[in-house]
Amino acid sequence: SIIKYGPLLLDKPDIIHIQWAKEIEDWIWLKTFDIKIVLSLRGTHINTSPLSDEDLSKTYIKYFPDIATFHCVSDAIMEIAKKYCLQSINALTIYSGVDLNRIKNLKLKCVDNNNLKILSVGRDHWKKGYNYSILAVSLLKKEGIDFQYEIIAKESEENQFLIDQLELKNQVMFKGNLNYDDVLRKMGSSDILILPSVEEGIANVVLEAMAIGLPVISTNCGGMSEVIKNGENGFLIDCRNPIQIFNAIKVYMTLTESEKS
Repeated sequence: SIIKYGPLLLDKPDIIHIQWAKEIEDWIWLKTFDIKIVLSLRGTHINTSPLSDEDLSKTYIKYFPDIATFHCVSDAIMEIAKKYCLQSINALTIYSGVDLNRIKNLKLKCVDNNNLKILSVGRDHWKKGYNYSILAVSLLKKEGIDFQYEIIAKESEENQFLIDQLELKNQVMFKGNLNYDDVLRKMGSSDILILPSVEEGIANVVLEAMAIGLPVISTNCGGMSEVIKNGENGFLIDCRNPIQIFNAIKVYMTLTESEKS
């Protein structure tokens, strides 16, 4: 449309940045006017979408060679994109940043050590793996460990059913969507963050938790091993493995305060 594309034809910028890979076909024609295209590769659009959409996969293979430069949020994503004709010479990994000043200015509550407070953050989608973390905390209940597991997301019917079946309604709660500062405050008043995902680029929530000083248990998916070094700055576990999540929580509980920090 004229409203969408007109300003670009009038101004003819040297470079245009495309944030979402699925939109590549809408903008690739700009190279005809010697406008260079920078494309970001962040997560789902490259990790999972082309697997279930053959036409999208063919689109990437067709047009990726015409992209001037790729921005990848992890080395792992760069490797995946090579299947669609990305060339390393045209790609750069730039990790997501965290606003440290914003975190510093928040008033964070002290953790209540009498009750283990576990947190996860992110939409309730299959790739986030919440069914595995819910199964993991059910093992805590079986051992008589007092805990509260809050998930900052809207609850799916599947996980609602799982929580009911495991009789965890008093321990596991989906809190819906919160604004960014409230999410950071939740991190500041929690004991540990779990990222049980089966797919990620690099999860911003883990970077934010680490900046706050909240210990992290993360699955080894996507680029998470580029951030978490197991046993050094967090726990790195296999995907789809509730037992490993449970064991990592148990190890965390044995750490001294200095070891947790």
